[in-house]
Amino acid sequence: MTDRALAEAIMRRAEAERAQILAEAAAEAAALRARAQADAEAVRAAAAAAGRTRGRREAARLLSRARMDLLAEETRLLDAAVQRVFAGAADALAAARQRPDYPAVFRRLLDEALAQAPRDGPIVVHVDPQDAALAAAGELPQAARVVPDLRSAGGAIVEAWAGMCVVDNTLETRLQAQARRLRPMVGRLLEAGWSATTT
Repeated sequence: MTDRALAEAIMRRAEAERAQILAEAAAEAAALRARAQADAEAVRAAAAAAGRTRGRREAARLLSRARMDLLAEETRLLDAAVQRVFAGAADALAAARQRPDYPAVFRRLLDEALAQAPRDGPIVVHVDPQDAALAAAGELPQAARVVPDLRSAGGAIVEAWAGMCVVDNTLETRLQAQARRLRPMVGRLLEAGWSATTT
């Protein structure tokens, strides 16, 4: 084989190897690009999933907060409605003296207060000046003294043992005692009416 033929053979072989190396390099580059693209897609998908998860968590937090705010507002409105109901009851008490049965109501309130007070000593019966005549007209313990110094819608405060025993049986005090007991029930009734009108 001549030098020229040998050189041509080497060149052909070098060209073939070069083509093969280029083809392998291109294939490897394509594989690397494909892997990089797949990795990028995976990273993008993971980021999107994390974003959706964060978004769902944030949406759940906002929804929970909105529900709490709504519940607080409903509770405030319901409490205001209950207070209006009891304010209306207090207004009705203020007109109790105009009722024809008020003398009997007053007598019962006074008798209940006297029954709870000890009888072994002086008793002071505090009444509203408008009720002084009703208090004096009824049967009182011998040691009882009526003092018209109370501002009340009705009823009496009986004091014994120099103020150590006090029985408050006024209409206002009875309403307050009932209000504590009835407030949950009134709230439920108002809430049921509220729910019926909003659905």
